[in-house]
Amino acid sequence: MTDIREPYLAQGARSHTVLAVQTALQEKGFYLNARTDGIFGPKTDHAVKTWQLQNAHTADGKLTPDQLHAVDHKIDFSLFARCLAVVAAWEHDNPLHGFSAVYGNFDTALITYGIIGMTWHNGELPEFLIAVNNCYPDLIKESFGPNAASLIEEIRHNLTTSRQYAKEKLLLGRQLRPWAEHGFRALGNYPEIQQIQIKHAENKYWLPAITQARRLGFKSPNGFLLCFDAAVQGGFSAVKRFTFDALNPEANITKLADTIDDVVYPRWRTDKRERSMIAATGSGNAQGRQYDLTSWGFYSTDELKQFSSPAASEFTRRSSAARAGEGGRLGEIPSDPDQPANPEPDNLPEDSPLNESSGHALARLYRARNYINQTISLLEKESST
Repeated sequence: MTDIREPYLAQGARSHTVLAVQTALQEKGFYLNARTDGIFGPKTDHAVKTWQLQNAHTADGKLTPDQLHAVDHKIDFSLFARCLAVVAAWEHDNPLHGFSAVYGNFDTALITYGIIGMTWHNGELPEFLIAVNNCYPDLIKESFGPNAASLIEEIRHNLTTSRQYAKEKLLLGRQLRPWAEHGFRALGNYPEIQQIQIKHAENKYWLPAITQARRLGFKSPNGFLLCFDAAVQGGFSAVKRFTFDALNPEANITKLADTIDDVVYPRWRTDKRERSMIAATGSGNAQGRQYDLTSWGFYSTDELKQFSSPAASEFTRRSSAARAGEGGRLGEIPSDPDQPANPEPDNLPEDSPLNESSGHALARLYRARNYINQTISLLEKESST
């Protein structure tokens, strides 16, 4: 019988983790004549139970961390991976389209792209493309074809010029021009780009989120999911301002979920409240779809010390060192957990291509570039070990 204290993956989940399970089971001869679509449905459930039965496990269709490792040792079922899976499902209807998902100017963001929705308007997406081009120029060329050179050249200018380029060359009204849409989708299909997107989500959104989750005393994975979703979609300022009840920290999760949507744009408040309440309670309806997060791995009552993400472990180590005055980099890890994990830099390089009249906007852009460059550096180190 599955230990109820363990998280597990089961029918109802939709994610790239499910896709990895389906692919691995297919290679082992258990998931034949079925689509590898990232959706844990009846056919996947049957294949999982058959594999469990033949490998001396209880055939309950619930894949524990050890069983997932046995199916494919490369599967990441860390708390970060599970939170990313849920948020990505909320961001994109089809779990397989997340990395290559691209949307036109439906919310004044100009272009929104990728697993966690990097936007062009705030400069995050142009900086992502520049960083990727520095590391994988051939993938940019293969994806955008004859338009690749002009794309990179134009977005190296200041943000105002970059925005104008998007409006005139990448968009046709609210829709992307065909060559641009094809290019972004093709780029997101490369495994290298998918890994960069994952690392970027971890560095920029997950690490600040767990700072606040720890400050609020959360131990269940639901609290971490709530903070992460707020960091990604909006409402993180409410998380940072939230005054918690030290005597009953887990009650803070529902209280916090009740306040997050207050700081979100009115048109998104209903969607945000649905997501926040599902994160807090573990089940509910969002965007017309029913969610039971136990199937996604949100079942353990205490995962505070169970981060399997190397970046999260390193983050915790540096955070403790910084607070103890042991040489931690306070520009990245705050001594005050109620402050943002990456404060606006006081001084920006004079040669930065991101010059804009607004200092705060420039600081955000420069910080975004640092996040993405750190992401690529992490990937390079991992590939060399």
